[in-house]
Amino acid sequence: MISVLVSAALGLVFGIAIWSKLRSREALAAFVNGLDIFGLASAARRRLVGIAAVAAEVVAVLLLFLPVPRLFRFGPAAVLIAGFTVAVAVASKDRPSFTCHCFGSAGSTAAIPHVIINGLLISLALAGALAPDPSRTSGDLVLGAGLGLITGTLAVTGVPIAEALRPGSRRS
Repeated sequence: MISVLVSAALGLVFGIAIWSKLRSREALAAFVNGLDIFGLASAARRRLVGIAAVAAEVVAVLLLFLPVPRLFRFGPAAVLIAGFTVAVAVASKDRPSFTCHCFGSAGSTAAIPHVIINGLLISLALAGALAPDPSRTSGDLVLGAGLGLITGTLAVTGVPIAEALRPGSRRS
């Protein structure tokens, strides 16, 4: 059940991230242009890194659902999220908050909530890679998938919720 839960949760998170970047030229451009916050001054370098990031997300999603050993299924997702987390943490050192387009053109304020949620997603991926998963009954599969989709939804909506609850927020 754990591997199904983790695959569903991470698949949903990465799937929404991929869709939100690729749904329009404007969304992809906003994502690519927003990479300047990470020190990528050149437009060509931002485009290369942006396309590589989306390609890595696609590969991570595919691996989540392929019958490969658990470490190869969940490890790349954990490493990819860790890379994103380090990038946000380093960028937020100079700017306490900035607009992140990891979920497309609308953007959200990147800050500590992103780092915390990404840390939880990394923990989830590691649990998928390391936890025993002996049961494969249909009930376990349905329960795991349902809980995974709920977990993924909470991860995707967690940052906007945290922003709205922050004192002094425009939404509070």
